[in-house]
Amino acid sequence: MSKQICKFYVEGKCSHGHNCNFTHIDNLCKDWFFSKCDYGSKCKFIHPDSNLFNSSINSKKLKSRPKKLIAVNTETFEPWYDVPDMQIVIANSQTQISESDIFLNTDLFDQSDTKIYYKLLDEIENSGTNINELWKPWHGDTHLIADDHLNWKKSCPTFNMIIDKITKYFNMDVKATRFNLYENLLDYKPMHFDAAAIDPKKAQTQNVTIGVSFGYTRNIEFSHAKTKTRVSIPLPNGMIYGFGKQVNLDWRHGIPPIKPEVITEENKTNKNLGRISIILWGKTDQVKL
Repeated sequence: MSKQICKFYVEGKCSHGHNCNFTHIDNLCKDWFFSKCDYGSKCKFIHPDSNLFNSSINSKKLKSRPKKLIAVNTETFEPWYDVPDMQIVIANSQTQISESDIFLNTDLFDQSDTKIYYKLLDEIENSGTNINELWKPWHGDTHLIADDHLNWKKSCPTFNMIIDKITKYFNMDVKATRFNLYENLLDYKPMHFDAAAIDPKKAQTQNVTIGVSFGYTRNIEFSHAKTKTRVSIPLPNGMIYGFGKQVNLDWRHGIPPIKPEVITEENKTNKNLGRISIILWGKTDQVKL
């Protein structure tokens, strides 16, 4: 027999008797069934456990609850279906990513292996490029980037391995890359939009930004352009992070500075506390509208 209560039996009108497909309960409180009983546990008629039975009438009872259950710590009991401003997902090579998603991945690189960080530093600084020309101050001299116009990439197999691995994993058509160096805890990156947010030509060929972080754990922070709401995500060694193009339109992002009171004279310029981030801009079919 169905666990749905027969509303006709409650009203004394069921003509099916024992052949009815719904539950018949004697002495059932009609007012409880129609969500009108004010006596509660003091009622002389039966109030069944609502978790054990359901009915089309009881669904009306549930719909009426928001008017009765408004609480001081609840704004509304009405359901909502609008798309959030941001969604954070754990992504693999098969994950469908929306343009409003930030995604994280720990599958490609071993987070416990710090060798990549030191290999990258060693290879680029021994690439034969003049060290004074190699590193360019960026974003108000807050950190350094490797000059892409020089030929250091030919002598950096680890850098090329990283680009190739991410490109294949996300089936990405890469349009540009960048090697960022945060030499120590004093370096940071101001809040900004990537170029595709303001350059229509780049917007046509770029629907995703993907980065990977090596070395000391720093946070990436997103700040909503209108509301200034901030979201911060720690990026440990080997963490891949990325975001769709709508995130780049709605949110600025950056690497916030370390609070001065946390930095000691001993660790201020310690290069073992440095960080490298490698960024890829381009297009992938994994990002969907």
